[in-house]
Amino acid sequence: MFSRRKTGSPSDAPHIEVWGHLVETNVFLRRTSIVCIAFGFCGLALAAYGVDIALHRPLAFHVSDEGQASFVGRLRDAVAPTDAEVRFVAKDFVKHYMALSSLTIESDLSDAWNLMTESLRAEHERMLADFAKERGEDFVSNLRKQGIQTVLLFDDKRTEILTQGGKQLTVHLHGSARVWPLNRVGEDAAYEERTFDAHLLLVRCARTELTPNGLLVAQISRRFTVPDAKELSPLASPKEK
Repeated sequence: MFSRRKTGSPSDAPHIEVWGHLVETNVFLRRTSIVCIAFGFCGLALAAYGVDIALHRPLAFHVSDEGQASFVGRLRDAVAPTDAEVRFVAKDFVKHYMALSSLTIESDLSDAWNLMTESLRAEHERMLADFAKERGEDFVSNLRKQGIQTVLLFDDKRTEILTQGGKQLTVHLHGSARVWPLNRVGEDAAYEERTFDAHLLLVRCARTELTPNGLLVAQISRRFTVPDAKELSPLASPKEK
């Protein structure tokens, strides 16, 4: 709407005021500002949710029928390990820790190390240092000279699992260990066999990509028994307790 205002003084120049257009422009700007602020708050909320998911949301893992867990995404980590997971971790650790093989000793010790708690790692390091001090050579070199391969056979029916307070689990494994010379692996008449008992204390931990089963080994003790009571050449190992 246009309006012309005249003054009583002839020296005053006439001017035009556009009121309607200014009012419409102000309304549009106010509405646009409100929409922008709303979108800004929505963006902040989504960003905060994303940070929460990235930092605090647990991880999700797939557990196979054999108990092996693998990382699949982010969901929950408070779920207690299943019986299959406990059996898998205990057997997997014992395979790496007790099945001494000259060709794979370094990788076996590394895999066993990844399943240990800090206290068991420290104890393991002390035993390796004591072995090197007594024998004059490190354990890995000594085992490589022996040229052997060990295979563990587990008696699953005799496996025992006991839960202690929800955070710790005791696992008792039984089975036999067959030791072959590397140049005669697989020959029925070439291996030496003895039974073993292994007691493990497992503790629960957060499920991560490094510990997908949410379990670590805190203690281990083992015993070998020769079934026919004949003397076998002892395997030099710092793991005996």
